[in-house]
Amino acid sequence: MPRSLEFDPETARAAIMGVFWTKGYEGTTLSDLESATSLVRTSLYNSFGKKPEMFLDSLKLYHETIENQIEAITRGRGSESLIEVISAMMEGADKASQQPAGCLMVMSATQSKTIEPRHLQLVRDYRQMLVGKAKQVLERDKQSGRLARYVDPAGAAEFLVCIVWGALAAQCLSAERDAAADGADMLKMTIQHWLSD
Repeated sequence: MPRSLEFDPETARAAIMGVFWTKGYEGTTLSDLESATSLVRTSLYNSFGKKPEMFLDSLKLYHETIENQIEAITRGRGSESLIEVISAMMEGADKASQQPAGCLMVMSATQSKTIEPRHLQLVRDYRQMLVGKAKQVLERDKQSGRLARYVDPAGAAEFLVCIVWGALAAQCLSAERDAAADGADMLKMTIQHWLSD
């Protein structure tokens, strides 16, 4: 009869993701992962695979988590909900969780020369998800007449993600949540302007 796990796999997955989010793929050591999960190397390998597999799982978990948060904020709502999404991404959706500044995906994109192609593909998929979600919300407002006539939902969605991606990169570089805060505020004002014209 197989032994039952003596730890919560989901808690361990979240801890592993937090280490990669804080230190990046290159900067993360197995000792860091052992310390964060309170698991010895053998248990880590047996449960989650080697470092590349753990990183792959962290990218998937991050994508799923953020996509669910965006869906919860924007479901059935208009473009003003994108302002809340930007705030959640820049300021942290749950301040009590003390999640790191920046973005695991943005940080991973800056390490594109050292991560594996399968990792980089997940980063691309994540970015495409962001564009798709923003476009979906903007198109709803375009159809209802709330969005200014000059705003193209596809171009506007790409614009929003470009600016947010850059702002999150600034957070990754400084490890401070208020990095690029002024730029994020201007972006929120832009969305409001699209709705008021």
